[in-house]
Amino acid sequence: RAALEMHRVLKSGATAVIADFGKSKSKWLRILFPVECLEYLEGNLQGLVEKFMEEAGFEDIKIVGRKFPGVCILTARKSAK
Repeated sequence: RAALEMHRVLKSGATAVIADFGKSKSKWLRILFPVECLEYLEGNLQGLVEKFMEEAGFEDIKIVGRKFPGVCILTARKSAK
């Protein structure tokens, strides 16, 4: 629902920027930050954010950075109709 709402409120041609919290590759970070077991992150850990953005109508969905272990930054553009 969040992706649909972002798509609804953005102007045509606008870009959404999303920080997606996924599973860290570092065993030590998973020990220090055990949030990966929380149920509300399940979709993120399965990599479903890109799918949700596409289903909402976004285009040019890209991973533009991985600034912190377990966090990836995505951009998605609303088509300019």
